[in-house]
Amino acid sequence: DQLNQLINPYVRKQPWYHFLSSPPAGIPYLLTIDAVGKLSANRVVVRKLVGSRVSAKLELNKGKLRVFDLRADVLGGKHVGEWEADFTAKPPQYSGKGTVENVALDELSESMNDDWITGSANATYRVKTSGLDVAELFASTISTWKIEARDCVLPHVALSDGSGPLPVHRLSLQLAVHDDKFEIEDGKLDSVSNIYRVSGTASMSRVLNVKLQREDAQGFNITGTLAEPHVSPIVSSETQAALKP
Repeated sequence: DQLNQLINPYVRKQPWYHFLSSPPAGIPYLLTIDAVGKLSANRVVVRKLVGSRVSAKLELNKGKLRVFDLRADVLGGKHVGEWEADFTAKPPQYSGKGTVENVALDELSESMNDDWITGSANATYRVKTSGLDVAELFASTISTWKIEARDCVLPHVALSDGSGPLPVHRLSLQLAVHDDKFEIEDGKLDSVSNIYRVSGTASMSRVLNVKLQREDAQGFNITGTLAEPHVSPIVSSETQAALKP
């Protein structure tokens, strides 16, 4: 915000990068230059996500920004990635890809104000989005994630009465994010005693519609919310037939 006021003092109440793409008059300064450099920060906060020991290399080419070798300590793990921004487009466009390793899932839960999972995970991601504010960015986001989690516990999920929180030896998910929801394109959950295929969706508002199913077609539906999920057994067609008078 302060950088925006220095370079473009006539713009008020606009995103800090707005002077790059929508100048009040003439050509913005940063659309006319080429530059390379490095950036480092002890601490960076993006909403509730906190990164420490952040460093990156930068290339700016007439309004097109490339941030590469982007490294940070995030949620107890390590992030390495690359992001690009095109401020000459209207609205500005962004894309990114990267990996995170050894993320502490209890720290992720804490950042979401809900202790819904513990354990650790690795992930890779690709993201594309565009917009001038948070609402536009979320509405236009398309991304894919591959997640491998291990030695987890889902404290809110009990598959049967008295069974206690669900332990997970290994969880692998391939997710697509679009239209304000996470869609599980491929998933597998090893709960030590059983192996389930995972499918379904979770919305940005944390509403669940997830299915855990074994090879014999038995399994569970998980609906409700992330904080208060409802677990019900899947009734197979054979069981339904047997129950009919």
